[in-house]
Amino acid sequence: MTQSSRAILLVALMLVVVLLPHEAESQCWGISLGLSHVFQEEWALGYRLAGRTYWQAGEHMQYGFEGAAEFWRPVAGAPQGMIGAYWKSSGSAWLFEAGPAVRLMTGQPAAGRVRLFGQGAAGVVIISSNAEIVSYPMVPNPIGIPVEMMKSQAAPYVELGLGALSRQGKPSAELVVKAHAIFVNPKTTIFVSLDFGLNF
Repeated sequence: MTQSSRAILLVALMLVVVLLPHEAESQCWGISLGLSHVFQEEWALGYRLAGRTYWQAGEHMQYGFEGAAEFWRPVAGAPQGMIGAYWKSSGSAWLFEAGPAVRLMTGQPAAGRVRLFGQGAAGVVIISSNAEIVSYPMVPNPIGIPVEMMKSQAAPYVELGLGALSRQGKPSAELVVKAHAIFVNPKTTIFVSLDFGLNF
């Protein structure tokens, strides 16, 4: 089974969990701003805008949907440590992701204490990219060599995160660190994000 097939299967399982009937106690929605760091030398620091809606199911579980828009630019200049070549970059990439998510939470905190949670999500990301990097060797009259990069496409993704809520109730602030895997061509892209948001 390929990585993409496994990711699609995980998306389907997540949908089953989210869409099964639950004893939903309340609903909240939220919005976050954040930064993302891609573990590939071709990409600079990215920017995120995310939104979510969750239903409370008991004291320790929330389920719902999350979506995000990301803006990435290719790095300007060759990566640090690369000798004998320089890079010329142009363009950018937009990523639009959406899918079901589940959170497992600690119990109700004492007054003034934070509430911790872990979460998992899976879904589909649509990538619109015209980002390009051309590598030029440091020789007279160099011939540019394109660097292989993620192009426009649709692909499955999965993510795992750890976070904290400022307090029980509305509104509340949250801080979440997430690890993401996007199963794109030519290679799976891994990145981490740090999101700060408000829930209402």
